[in-house]
Amino acid sequence: MAAKKKGARPARARVDKVRPAKRRTKARRASDARGDREDVARPTRDTEAAVFPVRLLSGAHVFTLDGPRLRLILRKRLGPKPLAELLEKLSLELDDGSTAGDPRSVPLRTAGHTQWVRTADRTVPDAKRIKAIRSHAQVVAVAPVYQRTDVTGARGLMSPHLGVLLVPAALASESAAELARYGLKPNERIRLGGIRYFSSGDPNDARVFELGARLAERTLGRAAGLAALAPPPRVSYEWTPLVSPFAVTPADPVDPLYDTAGGTGDAEPANRQWNLKRIGARYAWGPPPAGQPGSSSVKVLMFDEGVDLQHTDLVGITQLELSGPGSDPANQAPQTAHGTQLAGIVAARHNTSGGAGLAPGCPFTSLRYNDTLIPDAFAVTNTALAAAITHAGTIANSVLLIGMDAGNALLTDATVQGAINTNTTSLIVLATGNDTGTGSAIGYGTVQANVMIVGGYGQTDSGDRNGRWLAEAAPLVGSRVGPEISVAAPAADIMTTSWVSGSSNEYTAAPGLRGTSLAAAHAAGLAALVWSKNLSATAAQIRTQIEQTAAKCGVDRPFDPGVESTAYRTTTGHPNGIWHDHLGYGSIDASAVLVTLATETDAATVDPERARVIIRDNPADAGVPEPSTGTLVSECDIIVSTNPTHVTRGVITAGSADDLDFSAKAVAAVNSVGAASAYYVFVRVVNIGPAPARGVRVTASLAACATSFMYPDSWDNPTTPGGTTINALNDAPPADYSYLAGPLPVGGVFVARLTVPAGADFSGFGGHACCVARVVAANDVNFTRASVSGSMAQRAYNNLAQRNLSIV
Repeated sequence: MAAKKKGARPARARVDKVRPAKRRTKARRASDARGDREDVARPTRDTEAAVFPVRLLSGAHVFTLDGPRLRLILRKRLGPKPLAELLEKLSLELDDGSTAGDPRSVPLRTAGHTQWVRTADRTVPDAKRIKAIRSHAQVVAVAPVYQRTDVTGARGLMSPHLGVLLVPAALASESAAELARYGLKPNERIRLGGIRYFSSGDPNDARVFELGARLAERTLGRAAGLAALAPPPRVSYEWTPLVSPFAVTPADPVDPLYDTAGGTGDAEPANRQWNLKRIGARYAWGPPPAGQPGSSSVKVLMFDEGVDLQHTDLVGITQLELSGPGSDPANQAPQTAHGTQLAGIVAARHNTSGGAGLAPGCPFTSLRYNDTLIPDAFAVTNTALAAAITHAGTIANSVLLIGMDAGNALLTDATVQGAINTNTTSLIVLATGNDTGTGSAIGYGTVQANVMIVGGYGQTDSGDRNGRWLAEAAPLVGSRVGPEISVAAPAADIMTTSWVSGSSNEYTAAPGLRGTSLAAAHAAGLAALVWSKNLSATAAQIRTQIEQTAAKCGVDRPFDPGVESTAYRTTTGHPNGIWHDHLGYGSIDASAVLVTLATETDAATVDPERARVIIRDNPADAGVPEPSTGTLVSECDIIVSTNPTHVTRGVITAGSADDLDFSAKAVAAVNSVGAASAYYVFVRVVNIGPAPARGVRVTASLAACATSFMYPDSWDNPTTPGGTTINALNDAPPADYSYLAGPLPVGGVFVARLTVPAGADFSGFGGHACCVARVVAANDVNFTRASVSGSMAQRAYNNLAQRNLSIV
């Protein structure tokens, strides 16, 4: 469960041919002639030049090589065009998953940098060709693809992880010297019961097939036939299925740029919508089927430079002319791409193309103002702004997005300020404005209760996945700072809808699109979702809700990028929690949608570190730095049960009968899972901090432990690089027990329940899983401040816990 080390490049592995099988002895030839054995333990090949065995025995299953198919592991994710160019150079084609028994295309389990391909001429590549593919600068490794003989069609296509061997413990002990000679070392952190996980660290090491065959022969006996195979455990390999194994998926959009098939959490590259994953958008969208998130009773309006109404991902939005008679606004082209870019962050449809917006279910209107002297000339004036603000004030439950610098001369004009003071109905969302990264002041002045000014943070490469203040030195890229800032949101390398004159259905070519107007659009979209769940709320209450549930993201000290500051403090004039003048109350968080409308205020005497929510590894765990002793099987505060009322859920009293009952039942909890029934994951959370915890969110996943499941990269994704996860779902409304409805008091205990529906596909788990639970709170600074580089820093704050499980 350790975090990935940043900056490490996979070593270029040497290519080793598997040695040809030894000449058969007279006795062995006789044995084969009698038919009392099949040569499946020792890998076989058709020619001396073959790179991979034609047949493999892995555990109790026989696999046959699907020669033309390969699995490529690339150094980085490539866009469609670079990938097509690479494959053309290598005489390869993308695999569509079709087989002779199932000619239809199937959803491939693409994950991270993995690509499933076939040779263009459908021939089996020889050693020379495999070596040529591996030698390309973009390719880290090439792995074969096999068909499991007892599973027909594409569902039986699997690819082994080269350099990895799974060995029964007893056999591993007697074969220690042999394993060491092959450079295979045990990974003690991967627990597989009676199986030990060995790896050479070389993703091209096909020698594991030869060693695996030797160990298999040792287990089976040289004279044993297949009918006499001993029961498991046996030597096996680590496999990745070609077809996605998941039967249940969360309510993510299927838009390719959101990339549900190959996401890597908030480490998502800039050519994907990392921004939506960073703020936890999928939690605000609810359990499937989600449809178009947001209520039609909440209206989003935007004053900008027009929107491309022909963009297929913005279908249904309208454009309104505010300046009286003029040309049809629906036929007016945008002045620039800016308005279309902001509109996409809020309103892009959840469909099978492009990207996803935060609140496409809320009606979206682009407000335009034509110059009264020059026909069809779009005006950006104080009059135009005031007209837009005044119009929005006539609409109930309206969010008005103005992607402008809050301190600019238009917004601080007396006419505009008068319109804002009159409009008490709308939540008006502004940007802090962009700067050169020197921390210039916002300059807006006193902020009205229904105005929210939003700063920006970027996607960093430093390992800090929580978003640092956008303080880049490039002109007009940094985020302005000051007492006016409310919250922060993603503002750099954003992929969204765009407009180019003479073309249609454009998306921005991120990285490169950055600015605090983008951050304002994110806050406006989240505000629309929060309002959708609280239609009777006021604009000021929606702002309060977003501020009180903001996550305390990473902060760079002014003028000293890379050095973290913990300067969130209780500050006069900021009653909704600890605050910082660079990021306000922190990053917007989708938990704002599911937490009860907040009314809590903070006392000035409260410790700045505030709440500390933990999941204990054992009953005596007091939240001290890890490791804390525990079996990971029967002592941690996670229970997996087939009984939905196994323990009391919700807020319980520490030391009460319900609390003691949880401890007792944790020892007797189910420690295995399977597809036959639904499972309920109960997670006990304790607040050991000095103040009530707000916005408490508990999530859980079942992960195949023999894979590289990482936090946070793999957390909120239905697929993970090299492995499998099944995300537990929120309980069905009206009681969503994955979120705490209201503050958890000091010393308070909360039991969350999440569900893994029946029918979950564990076939890719390799016989072993772990249930990993996480708890966060909006005002728990410890966890969100921790870096993910190096060792598992988060574990030091007890926000993660693990229970080991077996598959039945």
